[in-house]
Amino acid sequence: MSRHRDVSDHRTPVDQPSLRPLSEKTKTLPSSVTSTLKTSISTYQGEHDGEKKRQESQANSQLRWQRFVATWSRNTDKFNVGQLNLTNINPANINFKNIFWGWWIVGAGMGLQLLVAGLMMQAYGAYEPILQESFGWSKTTLSTVYSLQRLQSGVVAPFQGVLLTRFGAKRIISIGVVVFATGFWGLSYIQNLTGFIVLFLVIGLGATCTGFLSVTTTVVNWFERRRASALSLVSVGMSVGGLLVPTIAWLLATQGWRVTARVSGVLILIIGLPLARLMRSRPEAYGLRPDGAPIQEIPTNASTTSPNVPEVDGLTVTQALRTRAFWFISLGHASAESVVSAVSVHTVSHLQASLGYSLTRAASVVALMTALSLVGQLLGGYLGDSFNKRMIATGAMIAHATAILA
Repeated sequence: MSRHRDVSDHRTPVDQPSLRPLSEKTKTLPSSVTSTLKTSISTYQGEHDGEKKRQESQANSQLRWQRFVATWSRNTDKFNVGQLNLTNINPANINFKNIFWGWWIVGAGMGLQLLVAGLMMQAYGAYEPILQESFGWSKTTLSTVYSLQRLQSGVVAPFQGVLLTRFGAKRIISIGVVVFATGFWGLSYIQNLTGFIVLFLVIGLGATCTGFLSVTTTVVNWFERRRASALSLVSVGMSVGGLLVPTIAWLLATQGWRVTARVSGVLILIIGLPLARLMRSRPEAYGLRPDGAPIQEIPTNASTTSPNVPEVDGLTVTQALRTRAFWFISLGHASAESVVSAVSVHTVSHLQASLGYSLTRAASVVALMTALSLVGQLLGGYLGDSFNKRMIATGAMIAHATAILA
């Protein structure tokens, strides 16, 4: 019993009767005093609860920010809270439902190809009749300008390959996007043929650095087993770009070619630059192999012939130039591209002048052609990963030639 009394004698102030319910303490006070006291206590308690909630909210916000920083820190090479951007992301650490970073590059490549095809290559035929009407230039003149641009692309390509190797795809494509957009903006102000030729060559230079060679070179570095599928998906961007031609034709007919050129330049910057920032030249720089296989750690005492050291298969430039296969592939691809370019440039003007189509209707025919091309590219990618690529290419070339001659 004494023990229990000792415990009760050492009660803390919190346990003292002085903190009994308000009703017990105030029942002997006047009603007005009681009411004032209750109001004061309620106000104090409300302020105390509000302050407590604000502190909890600040603590929760700080905790969420710390978790956010920790998550990004694990996924970046050099994390800087003030410079959150796509440049620092390490593809080896990104895990969006286990999607290999190479497929993000494929998606970015599709978008870049879409811009090049939809705003320049496929759309040039829609610009042609408008420019003829505005300046009186002949179809031959406009075709010659387009041919000069294609020649320029071929001349630039070897130097572009060297620059891609030295500076990386991200820098070259980013520069290409800026030049591409600047060319379109300048095109909207031209007043004569000389200005048109110069600005269209500027557009072509930007498109060359942005498009096919830069994108396919990067994709080839990131894929081996799924290379055909990856390249076919990138090529889909060219076909999808053709589906934009009716929209470009509508803009040309309703807003004029100068406004259309400016809108094209703005779209290239807004869409192209973020896509360019996703490009990475080689997976090995991020601890990966093509198709996403991780590179095993190399022991410090390992020799240069260790099986863990990543090997680069293939030929050097000099060796490739000495093979017949290289020249046959180059000749075949150049022949096919020349025919396709010639047909695509003159399709709209031919349908207008010879068959009486309106501009938007003729552009819809171009869109239909590219939609069918889209199906062929997807099918070709699937077949290329499963069957002999030589036989598939031969069959496609025969079908191509037959359709042109028919």
